[in-house]
Amino acid sequence: MTSGGQLGAAGGKRPMTVYCETPYKRPMSSSGRRLVDMMMRLKNYASTVVAAMLAEDEAWIAMVTFCEIVMAKKEAAERDRERADPSRRRPRRADGNHRPIPSDL
Repeated sequence: MTSGGQLGAAGGKRPMTVYCETPYKRPMSSSGRRLVDMMMRLKNYASTVVAAMLAEDEAWIAMVTFCEIVMAKKEAAERDRERADPSRRRPRRADGNHRPIPSDL
């Protein structure tokens, strides 16, 4: 990630721009700076989590279990919302089923 200020055509100063490893430039307003800071922290955190998962089988199993529980709870909450408001119902899968919820929740 690089950043830099640039002068506009009329000599006025443009907002600072950040280059986030993409072909797009992002203006650095105060909310933009916070977003870029958060994205960079998440990128570093994700690298750490992946490294731990690859280093130890126990860490891999812990992350997989965590993700399965989170997804099951998310899907259960969605089904509860669908029951409460039938207009929110999503189409069923081709086999007519939804993903089962693990019983240990």
